[in-house]
Formats: sequence, C-alpha cells, structure tokens
Amino acid sequence: MEEPARNREEARRLYRQAVDAGDFDALNLPARMREEAGDREEAERLVCFGLTAEGEIEVPWSS
Repeated sequence: MEEPARNREEARRLYRQAVDAGDFDALNLPARMREEAGDREEAERLVCFGLTAEGEIEVPWSS
C-alpha cells in the first residue's frame, strides 16, 4: 500500500476510535476532507447519519 493510502486508512481508524469514544465532532474533519475531494453528497451523509457499526457511512433512515 502506498504511503498516502496508508495515512488515509490510519486517519479513518483514529477518527472511528474518537467517534466510538463518544466524540461525534470527530466526523467533521473526515466530512470536510470528502467534500474537498469532490464528494459533497457523501460528506453530507456522514454528518447527517454517521457511521454504521462496520465503519461505513450510514444510509438515510426510512420511516
């Protein structure tokens, strides 16, 4: 794995640990990084719905 990819994976792991510990503000920086990368829809979904137990961005809830 290349160094930047390794760094992104490590950052995701650390943010996930912070969220798991109750720091929900830790989702803001990864969301901003996704938005800067051009994925605004996924960034908004991350902030609005958070992560699944597996660490994936949650899909919108249905009623």
